[in-house]
Amino acid sequence: MADQKISALTSIAGANIVTSTDIIPLVDTSASQTKQITFDEFAIALNVSTANQAQMETASTSTVTVRPSMTHFHPGVSKAWGNISPPTTVNVSWPATGVSVTNPSTGTYKVTHGRVFSTNRYAIVVSPIDTTGTLSHSVTDFSTTYLQVTFYDSLTQVAKNVDTGFSYECFGDL
Repeated sequence: MADQKISALTSIAGANIVTSTDIIPLVDTSASQTKQITFDEFAIALNVSTANQAQMETASTSTVTVRPSMTHFHPGVSKAWGNISPPTTVNVSWPATGVSVTNPSTGTYKVTHGRVFSTNRYAIVVSPIDTTGTLSHSVTDFSTTYLQVTFYDSLTQVAKNVDTGFSYECFGDL
């Protein structure tokens, strides 16, 4: 390596780095020489650590970095969401698979949201796309894997199918 410029060296993808053993060069100005350091030790020197699942679920620290693959464990992040058009079309959802909708009776929609929550104690937000301004709704049943919502005419309180659709979001612990 001494006879090559760093820019002439073979590249390595980040996914192929072994952070505990692969090394990077470091100029130690106090010793006037180049030394080596592993990626793990370099992260310690920079005081960089990443959040684990427990830290994300409890939102217990603000001194760690977060990898995108861990954000869904934070309580402030929606774990499942979707947009439904009548009668049972899933326009978009997260997760993208495992989501289905049935319309078992007038005004009632059962959404299997594609997630398995750790308990049935999670928050559900439902937003009808209501162009008439006369819909009200309530979550009439839910479990760790589905939610059921019934829409009503807010004036007559009679169950009514949605004309345009609705969106849902679920927040809780997976």
